[in-house]
Amino acid sequence: MTTIAGGIITLEYAATGMNYAPATVGTGPYAARDADLIAYVQAATPIIEDIAGPVLPGSRSQKFDGGETAILLPFVASSVTSVYEGNNATPLVQGTDYRFDPFANQVVGGGGFNYLRMFMPGTLSINITYAVGFSPIPMNLQLGTRELVRFWVEQGNQAQRPAYGDQVESMAWTPQGFAVPKRVIQLCAPNRKLGGFA
Repeated sequence: MTTIAGGIITLEYAATGMNYAPATVGTGPYAARDADLIAYVQAATPIIEDIAGPVLPGSRSQKFDGGETAILLPFVASSVTSVYEGNNATPLVQGTDYRFDPFANQVVGGGGFNYLRMFMPGTLSINITYAVGFSPIPMNLQLGTRELVRFWVEQGNQAQRPAYGDQVESMAWTPQGFAVPKRVIQLCAPNRKLGGFA
C-alpha cells in the first residue's frame, strides 16, 4: 500500500474509489494521474479534519484559563502528555495533581474521583499537551475522504455546467465554510467535532 504523506487514505484506496485498476497505481503511464490523486488526497485531509477534528495521529499543545476543577479539551484526545501550571518548569503529576477523563474529554484537577483540586487561577495559565488523531483511522473517515476525492476528480473531469438531466449532488458546508457533498458530512458524522453545520 502506498501511504500518502499528510493523507488519510492510501493511493490504492483512492484509486479504487475512482474505479482505477489498483495494480497499475503509481507506475508507467499512470504516474501523472496518480500524482493528481495524491494532491487530491492531501487537499482532502484538512477538509475532513474541519468536520471531524484531528484525524491523523499527532499532538496539540494549548493554553487554557485556570481557576476551574476541570478543563474541557477542544479536540478528542487519546491521552494527555503533560500539564503545566503558570510558569512552573515542573509538570504536574498525572494521578496525583490531575487525571484525564477520556469519556468527558477533559483534564480534571486532583488524583481521584473523590479528590478534586482547582487549577491555578489566571488567564491562559494552564498549558496542556495531548495526543490526538486515530490509529487506525476509522473506516467512515476513510470513506468520507475517498468520497470527497472522487467528487473533486469527477468535477475536474467534466464541463463547467452539468449536462441536461445530470444529477447535481446536494452540498453542505463545513464549520470553516468548505462546500462538500452531504454524503461526506454523513460519513464523518460519528466523529464530528463540536460546532454547527450550515
